[in-house]
Amino acid sequence: MKIKLVSFLCFFAAITWGNAQKTVKQSKTTELSTSSKAEKNNNDIPFPTTLESLTKIYGSSYEEIPDPSTGKNYYKWNFEKGTVLIFVLLTDKDQYVGIVAPDEGEEPLSGLPFDLVFNQTTFDECRYIFADYKPDWEQVVGESENNYFKLSFKKGITYNYLYFYKNSKNEDVLKALTISTTELD
Repeated sequence: MKIKLVSFLCFFAAITWGNAQKTVKQSKTTELSTSSKAEKNNNDIPFPTTLESLTKIYGSSYEEIPDPSTGKNYYKWNFEKGTVLIFVLLTDKDQYVGIVAPDEGEEPLSGLPFDLVFNQTTFDECRYIFADYKPDWEQVVGESENNYFKLSFKKGITYNYLYFYKNSKNEDVLKALTISTTELD
């Protein structure tokens, strides 16, 4: 009887500890969008997209900014903790969405396309995850310590660009992404 009780208590303790760890991990990740995952269809932004569809996913608190060079507007969402999403109509058919996390933040941010997580998804993970799309990658050497990796691949009708910078643990983590219906330089 004692062995059954000890086994039961160990089992119960393991489950409780596992759930507690899961809760702690979930509470440390911020969600980017304002709608549920079911509404977002696995966090992917539907392309071609519209201002209306992005508003359903990310809310109507955006800024409309005129672009004098094209005569069109682009749209900017500012989220908590400094994350920014920008939607641009390049032509009638070509458009892109860019999402950028703040440089100084290291808190994980979920709710991104492809179920990626800013400040957590690594360059090596993405090379593996997107291997079927035969991604190109390059290391970009910037001024001082602004070196980063850029991973690019085509999936369906979109060109996808992921940008990875070093964090405080010296890991190359996702900090920005761009999705476009046209190839960008």
